[in-house]
Amino acid sequence: MFLVPGQEKPQVGKWLHYRLPELRAVIDSRLDRGKPVIVEGVCLLNTLAEIRLSADYHIYVEQDGHDGGLAFEGMRKNYSEQYSPLKSANEIFKWSPPDLET
Repeated sequence: MFLVPGQEKPQVGKWLHYRLPELRAVIDSRLDRGKPVIVEGVCLLNTLAEIRLSADYHIYVEQDGHDGGLAFEGMRKNYSEQYSPLKSANEIFKWSPPDLET
């Protein structure tokens, strides 16, 4: 929803490119009215830092046997070193694809 057109495939080692002003405006519109906000995404702690926000509650989701692929390898490594998402998570949710099949 907030990815900048043409940036669907991130370059190795680079962050995803979001429309940060629009994202901030959506979040602010909820917070200004005292409403809760749930934000999900790849490298979310970085995205929140870029719009000068932080998570009140952080759930880290990982899929067994999946590391995100080569396109995200450098980005994931940099993100993990900078933000330590596993250590900062309030909850860690691990799932396997059959968990979601019906």
